[in-house]
Amino acid sequence: MPEFKLPSGGLIGGSVRVIGKEQIEAKLARAEANILVHNRAMVSEMLGFVDAEVVPQIPIGPGHFGYHLRDTFSTDVRSGSGQMGTKVTGVLKSAVQGYWRERGTKRGERAFMTAHKALAGIRKFINAYYGSAKWWHI
Repeated sequence: MPEFKLPSGGLIGGSVRVIGKEQIEAKLARAEANILVHNRAMVSEMLGFVDAEVVPQIPIGPGHFGYHLRDTFSTDVRSGSGQMGTKVTGVLKSAVQGYWRERGTKRGERAFMTAHKALAGIRKFINAYYGSAKWWHI
């Protein structure tokens, strides 16, 4: 591989290595798998924080159907390949009463939106920590 020395005294010093198209494509192929693993871990962690925030706010005791709503919460994280690329989708699942508690009902029962508020807080923290990096939207 050819290597070029940069002139000293400028803003950038050192040397530049020139690599071929095959090496770049191989690095990008390896990077996609790593990005997918990191995204999956991040979504799992975010849903864990949301779950920890939502479940304690649910009243204790059996609901109308004889089971405890707190016990029905679970997370489902799916990562795509092919057309989805490095996209990861995560869902916090519960019994239908958990959905009613989050979104409200048509009869006018109040929507608590605890999961939405918790996720919005986590996203704000991530944006503040990483500087809401917009470079990946190019």
